[in-house]
Amino acid sequence: MLILKLFRFLANTFLIICLFGCTTSNISVNETDLPKTQNMLQPTITASVLPTATSTNQPTPTNELGLLQNDNLNSFISYQIRINYDYSKQSASVSQSIKYKNILENPILEVLLACDPLRIDNVFRITSTLVNGISKEVEIGEYWLKIPLESPLEKDQEITIELDYELLLPQIPAPAGDQKPVIFGYTTLQSNFVDWYPMIVPRGEDGQWILHKPWFYGEYLVYPLANYEIDLTISNAPVNLIVAASDLPIESTNLSFVFNTSQTRNFVWSVSPSYQFSQAEVEGITVTSYYFPFHKNAGEQVLTDTINAIKLYSDLFTNYRGKNLTVVEADFLDGMEFDGFYFLSKGFYNLFDGTPKGYLTTIAVHETAHQWWYSQIANDQALEPWLDEALCTYSEYLYYEFTYPELKDWWWSYRVDFYKPEGKINASIYDYRGFLPYRDATYLRGAKFLQQLRDQMGDEKFFSFLKSYSQINQNKISTSKSFWDVLSKSTNDPFTDLKSEYFN
Repeated sequence: MLILKLFRFLANTFLIICLFGCTTSNISVNETDLPKTQNMLQPTITASVLPTATSTNQPTPTNELGLLQNDNLNSFISYQIRINYDYSKQSASVSQSIKYKNILENPILEVLLACDPLRIDNVFRITSTLVNGISKEVEIGEYWLKIPLESPLEKDQEITIELDYELLLPQIPAPAGDQKPVIFGYTTLQSNFVDWYPMIVPRGEDGQWILHKPWFYGEYLVYPLANYEIDLTISNAPVNLIVAASDLPIESTNLSFVFNTSQTRNFVWSVSPSYQFSQAEVEGITVTSYYFPFHKNAGEQVLTDTINAIKLYSDLFTNYRGKNLTVVEADFLDGMEFDGFYFLSKGFYNLFDGTPKGYLTTIAVHETAHQWWYSQIANDQALEPWLDEALCTYSEYLYYEFTYPELKDWWWSYRVDFYKPEGKINASIYDYRGFLPYRDATYLRGAKFLQQLRDQMGDEKFFSFLKSYSQINQNKISTSKSFWDVLSKSTNDPFTDLKSEYFN
């Protein structure tokens, strides 16, 4: 998550610009019926040591990174979700069916689902749960659901879980310096459905479910691949309402949409009557840039940079996996990646000066790079955030190097050296003593590590390594071990000095 970009802006009245830089359109909503976000679950920091990802209040903790490496193209998780969304009330009635197959030797005694909306009071209410057609009681945690099974689910056996629930979108609060921005919810400009449905989390090779604690910064969820069939119906909405989603609909009539997407990490959608958009196709991939009024030039720059980044990263890493990429201007102070979709803060659009020499381009191509480092090549973002954030930050530099070579020195000065970053890059999100140390180490020092690795290997071996690492781990959940294993096959250099300088 890219809160890091906002700190420099804050020092230059960034909040004032962002809060008043966009024209708003009012949503007719009864405010008394809507939940607020001040009671959102936040972890507690003790005065001594920050808890680790294996804290004892985990529902089913994992003790180390034993992630499922054979994640690719195993269609063992499928979601069918029917949503009836009342725009005027910012509420939704949802019927969700999950088909899950156990592909490990370890039998399953209970199913664990991440349920991020539970972190906010009065947002999620479950009304019915069936397992293979039989009603079940569900244990509801602070951010998870646990469903016990009548009998162990053995290898190659399948179950069907059916959930009915109600969602009441929270109002996204004003920015606060001590909390990361809230994305799930609504503002006067947009409504965002992100991590909005109960999601089966991945299992490690030891059979344990992998679900970490939410934190002040960074991401805590690990996303397995899944298939999605989404049937969305919207009522009580203005006729000019536009839906932006992780994929293009296969059917659409008025305000009813059907989506069918395979082998993706998640499904995200956002709606607004204020969206305008520009669209283009590159190598069979439809790229759509949604933006607010008065930001057409910035929105088209984002479209251009995203298209150019897709072409470049497909050449340098591996081919883009999907057929769609959606970019949405965010009515909050952050950027955020999802599979086939990313948000880009309105602040970057407000400050766009007509050139690629700024955060609009920098973060657009960073988020585009997440379609490789997070989506195609996933990782545990809580325990090993450097595996996606360092690579995405360095991918920014690669974009400037190959697309705007006259700006590559500017990028190092503006993006990295200005902050004088310190710290080891391979800690978990729980180990850093605040956001700035996390940013400096994971993003910025991570990029410096990759540049020094390239300098020692030489361009030919370095880019060959990136391509091999991408291809070997495509559609998998990668680990640091996999990174070093692939690297060791590309060179005999043990990189002892680099490991000592950058890694614990």
